[in-house]
Amino acid sequence: MSSLRLDAIVLAGGRGRRLGGADKASIRLRDERLIDRTIGAARRIGVERIVVVGPRGATDADAVSVREDPPFSGPLAALSAGLAALESGSAEAGDRAEWVLLLACDLEHPGAVCDALASALARTRNDDRLRDGVLLEDPGGRSQ
Repeated sequence: MSSLRLDAIVLAGGRGRRLGGADKASIRLRDERLIDRTIGAARRIGVERIVVVGPRGATDADAVSVREDPPFSGPLAALSAGLAALESGSAEAGDRAEWVLLLACDLEHPGAVCDALASALARTRNDDRLRDGVLLEDPGGRSQ
């Protein structure tokens, strides 16, 4: 569990064209919806508030659900909607998390991703260089 104050935005929209129009968030892997796997992984590292951006019903009761406007307008519009929802939920600056994780609902290994992000962010506390955030890389060195 992280000692950082963390919030998360989970992107769960899109048309699912590569999946024949399927709702990615609702796809089940080992009897668990992909969205629930990602939310659970975020909760396990101590994420306080989660905003899911996607269709209504994509999330559980413990997360805020919002939609980008207009729907299907892309990941930047979804990120903007998620940040606005987090901001509107912060009554004061002291309510804000130190970091916001940006996660996809269909991560193959959400626990490993959340653990890696929390570890990398914790290391920035002791780094004398200014950090705006961290970005993970896949084994091939591609930014993810």
